[in-house]
Amino acid sequence: MCLQETKTVSFTDNRCFSLWGDSNIGWVHYEGDNGAGSMLSMWHKDKFCYDSHVVGIGFIAVVGQHIKSSCMCFVVNIYAAYNHSAKITLWEALTSLKRSYQNMAECFCRDFNAVRREDERWV
Repeated sequence: MCLQETKTVSFTDNRCFSLWGDSNIGWVHYEGDNGAGSMLSMWHKDKFCYDSHVVGIGFIAVVGQHIKSSCMCFVVNIYAAYNHSAKITLWEALTSLKRSYQNMAECFCRDFNAVRREDERWV
């Protein structure tokens, strides 16, 4: 599960267990800037075998094995800033990450905060 913009600076096992409804989970949290841009990535340990993770500004990448298929993969939780230069930095980091794990299946869960027209913005 990938949650973006949690607005939470810190999480505990108990809070994550209550969100999922089970204690057999793993999780990684990125606190963002005092809660702004924060993200939470969670997985059930019966379905996904955690190996490692990478946290960067605007993303969490969790690397592991999908147990049913035995496929190594990485799941990236992305929450992009509105700032154009920060988006470019994020895209560069994601490109580098993709190259690092090029032999694995991938899943990108994202909120790129991108709009094509001004009327698409939330008011």
